[in-house]
Amino acid sequence: MIYLRQQDRHPNDDEFWSVKVVGIKTGLSRASIYKYVDLGLFPRQRQIGPGRLAWRASDVRTWIETRPESERLSTGHGWR
Repeated sequence: MIYLRQQDRHPNDDEFWSVKVVGIKTGLSRASIYKYVDLGLFPRQRQIGPGRLAWRASDVRTWIETRPESERLSTGHGWR
């Protein structure tokens, strides 16, 4: 487990995000988020109450930061 020093932590690292917020932050559709979770490619959500699931903001931020940079995007060619 990695522990961050207090000054290295984002002020909202302990927030829980709904699938809607996760979609906004990642650019993924709801279906893609759940598919990636099932495939083990995205962090699992946590039970935060009866019938309520959410993602820790820090888990989603870590996932975003570890995505490889797309060669197409970095060269400015875009999608075809």
